[in-house]
Amino acid sequence: MEERRVIPRLTDGDYIAESCSVCGIYDIMGTPPEECVLHYSAPNVEYNYGYDYITVSCDKAVLGYYIGVDRFCKLSDGWGKEYALYEYAIFSEHETERVNALLFRHLTELARITGCSRIICRRDAENSPFSAVPQENSQNDNSEFLTLPVPGAKMSRRDTLTLPKSDDALGFEELFFLREQGFVLDEEKCLFKMHGEYISIDRKTGACKLSKAFSIIGGELPPLTDRTSLYLVDICRQLLSMNYRENVTILLKDAKSDEMTPDVLVDNIGIFLFKDNMTMKENRDFRMKLRQDGKLQKYARYRFHFDIEVGGEVNSLAFYVI
Repeated sequence: MEERRVIPRLTDGDYIAESCSVCGIYDIMGTPPEECVLHYSAPNVEYNYGYDYITVSCDKAVLGYYIGVDRFCKLSDGWGKEYALYEYAIFSEHETERVNALLFRHLTELARITGCSRIICRRDAENSPFSAVPQENSQNDNSEFLTLPVPGAKMSRRDTLTLPKSDDALGFEELFFLREQGFVLDEEKCLFKMHGEYISIDRKTGACKLSKAFSIIGGELPPLTDRTSLYLVDICRQLLSMNYRENVTILLKDAKSDEMTPDVLVDNIGIFLFKDNMTMKENRDFRMKLRQDGKLQKYARYRFHFDIEVGGEVNSLAFYVI
């Protein structure tokens, strides 16, 4: 059974620290420091659906909040996890210490249970980082960040399996991407199964095995260390998720006669890999060429999108009638 990420709910009498949606505190995010009793805000942050939005409230009134995210990071001794703090604010002048204690306890507990060995914040924020934390508890990381160690943090098995070993051909970005798209990882392989079909990737070599729903023309699919192979595998994964499980054909470079030959063909639908965005005119001209070619009824353009900080499943295939 897959491990689920759980955000704790902590209380102190009538005070409650818990998660909320970004819409729940949209009107108070980015509050100027002069309107706060305690305040920290990292510069140039774009709010993200994958961040944690945590509030302390009493009788439904928000008294303080923080915004952050647990993420993978490269440490001096290998890979690990850190909790990046982006905002931290207390509004209430009444029992400020109590509100702050609960909010900060939630921050450190969330960092610990998500396997983060440290909390980091920017030095160039508007106010002093960790303004309510005794400075002897923090330590210098480098000129850009201030770091607070988190004792007792331990990564989950799901997270440790995402980190590449010395004998893995796949790197962190490939493993993290596959995990977030629904592949189940173990020490040997990354496996996606749906509707009785499968896509299996060997971690050690990057080689891919496909079930009978898929066929390949033009040779063998290169290892997933080749980004084009990763994109083709992701297309196949999306097609399975959309219940296309027959007659899916991958056409490698040697099998393509011209630019009108799709990279993946399923029935009369062609899917094309694109590295760059097309202008409206370029898209119109391409569509006209497909219409003149007369071999396809629908087409889709695939472009790779992935947020390496927060992850998340990405489904980008949309079919257009030619």
